[in-house]
Amino acid sequence: MITADEGPAVDVTTNIRGPLPNRVFTLSPATILAVLSAASVTREVHYMCRKFAIVSREGAREALQHTDEGTTTTLMYGRLWSSGNNCCGRCGVGDTAIWCDRPRWVRLPPVLSVWHGYGGWIARTERGLYCWGANLSHQLGGGPQSPMVRKPVPVQLSGDVIDVVLHEHYVFFELLDGSWCVSGANAHQQLQDSRDSFIDAPIPFPGSRGVDRWWSSWSTIFALVPAHRILASGPADNDLLLMPSEDAHPGHLEPVRLPDSLHGADVLSMALLPHTTIAVTSQGVLAAGFNRFSFTGAPGTLDVPTLVDIPAVAVAAVSCSTIYQTSDGTLLAVGNNPGLFPGPDEIYPPAPLPTPPGAQTLVLADFAMFAGPDDDGTWFTRGDNRHLALGLPNARIIREWQPIPQQGILAVWPQTVQWTAFLTHEGLLAAGANRLDRLGVGPGAPESVTCMPMVEERIIGTNPPVLYLCDQNERTIF
Repeated sequence: MITADEGPAVDVTTNIRGPLPNRVFTLSPATILAVLSAASVTREVHYMCRKFAIVSREGAREALQHTDEGTTTTLMYGRLWSSGNNCCGRCGVGDTAIWCDRPRWVRLPPVLSVWHGYGGWIARTERGLYCWGANLSHQLGGGPQSPMVRKPVPVQLSGDVIDVVLHEHYVFFELLDGSWCVSGANAHQQLQDSRDSFIDAPIPFPGSRGVDRWWSSWSTIFALVPAHRILASGPADNDLLLMPSEDAHPGHLEPVRLPDSLHGADVLSMALLPHTTIAVTSQGVLAAGFNRFSFTGAPGTLDVPTLVDIPAVAVAAVSCSTIYQTSDGTLLAVGNNPGLFPGPDEIYPPAPLPTPPGAQTLVLADFAMFAGPDDDGTWFTRGDNRHLALGLPNARIIREWQPIPQQGILAVWPQTVQWTAFLTHEGLLAAGANRLDRLGVGPGAPESVTCMPMVEERIIGTNPPVLYLCDQNERTIF
């Protein structure tokens, strides 16, 4: 129906001969057709109005939105739109710009669902799976591709995929029969007995049927399966905790040796480092491997897996420094102390770590850490700032929490000791050593910068060790 300010309603099944109505209360196709016929508009205008009606109708329905590391996608009626962080092609629109300030259409067949994580995106469409984004370990499964897949490409996997789990170096695809296929890093033959450093198309993962949960690092994969068992695949010479027997087959998930008192279901989280594995369990911390500075929380050398009485529920570790989080939210620091705190170079036994009031997240870096945002949106930092990588203008060792002057920070991504990337609503900022324009902040920038906008694309790692200091449902950062 078409209704004017005065006069009776007009039935859209009749031809309108006269002035257009003053107000239109519906965007139905019949209304659009009646109005356009009365206006004698051109075919191009007719097409644009119809398109407007369709988009408006779809937008009124509930859309499915995902946000991952500053990239936002919205799925509406089979079409996927993306905006925000476009580092490594995460938006999937083919643009090399580091930031997309408006939603853009990801050109795909009609999309049914989306998975994402660690800078990678995989969409299930009416024509199969497609992938794009960060592909540093060739883990997305699209075959031979660059480390940055800027446009969606088909995943080279046939069969009914019911779930996808994205990790930093791998992507796991669950099939209808409960088994899994995997693609990604293979330098230690953890996926396949071959000399290929990467497996760029998904392959069956022997022994994976029924896996409920995955943990992984560059060299090792752990899996939790029914009957409370832990399986693993990786190099036996790393002396890692839970490593299978020496006669394990490369590329196969094999049962691992847990202490008699533990079951796989007791494992809450893991920190996997080169030559060291730390498993937080319901009975304490289980650790083995390299243990300099006693950074696992266990004293001395760990010749065998050792259970440590630390009541932790989560763990983050880097550079021989470990932070444990207990059930009441207390943080315990242990290990190497590279200028982070007043006192000796080694912290043992674990000591409480204070954090700024209201901080929601703790991010670890090599020789530094960040905490925030607090209730005012401020981030704090401490550690090695000799390259200005902490976002502070004073180049020195920061031993106490100091607020970062830059406001509007959503996330902090330490890259090396020499520089850090900061995510904001306006784009990505860089702080640190800028020799040879390594930070992508444009020509003419000084050799050391603090929080300058990045205008050129750089490969950025966005997965530092993180602990959440509040319930994740209460987090306000993106």
